[in-house]
Amino acid sequence: MLHLINQSPLQHGTLDSCLRFIEPEDSILLIEDGVYGASPHTPCREALELASRSIKLYALEADLSARGLNKPLLPCITLVSYAEFVELSASHDTVQSWL
Repeated sequence: MLHLINQSPLQHGTLDSCLRFIEPEDSILLIEDGVYGASPHTPCREALELASRSIKLYALEADLSARGLNKPLLPCITLVSYAEFVELSASHDTVQSWL
């Protein structure tokens, strides 16, 4: 399953909630304000690093750029383009948007 997170972990508990329900082989894609979760200062840092042992973590590069977020990012996060976002969506049986 591909989980889409579009809310900042600094203001919402969406990413925390998602991390409680993920299963091995799932993926999380941070989009829109969710990309703040890719920062090394995110309150979810330890949980993301632990989750990265069994799932894949991505952040939409265009949304990071739009918010002025540059490196350093969490090393467990892979940056993706819009085209790769489409590929990720197509490669997963289910896409869950967390609101």
